[in-house]
Amino acid sequence: MRKGMLVLTVVLISLLTTAVFGEWTLTYFTDEMTGQRTWYASSPISYPNSVMNFPYADACAWLIVLYNGENDLPLVLFNLIPTFSNTSIGDGYYLLSTRVKWNNSVEQMEFYQPILGNGLFFIDYKRATKMIRASKTMRIELNWLGNGLVYFDFDLTGASKAIDNLHAVYGKK
Repeated sequence: MRKGMLVLTVVLISLLTTAVFGEWTLTYFTDEMTGQRTWYASSPISYPNSVMNFPYADACAWLIVLYNGENDLPLVLFNLIPTFSNTSIGDGYYLLSTRVKWNNSVEQMEFYQPILGNGLFFIDYKRATKMIRASKTMRIELNWLGNGLVYFDFDLTGASKAIDNLHAVYGKK
């Protein structure tokens, strides 16, 4: 779990320092111990549709796609540790079921969030990747503790090409 938290923190720092607003980017973080690079595709930054209460007033998010050599692993990454009202607790993680809108189609999707983690991972990562590639926009509805329903919109223009480029870095055709 500590390694996962470190990875998400490094990804967040990389996003904050290398973000190119308005388009998907391909970037990496380096493991300080091994020197190994981990590449990922990232959406432009997204802000909530309404101002949130302290301590979440500065919240923002990115849609990230990691690749583990076999599967794409999409997640919503926040710049802080979010707290949601409608979760259940697993062994070291929270489970969340919420609505996601792909273009004009709304569906219920399941996510997990490592405890004290700042990322929401799609449980059905294959479906999520398919929808990211096929859609132009994604909206996620979150029941954020102390703020009620909050929405983040993601521009998916260029996401499919960014994912292809991510695969190319790892030699997948």
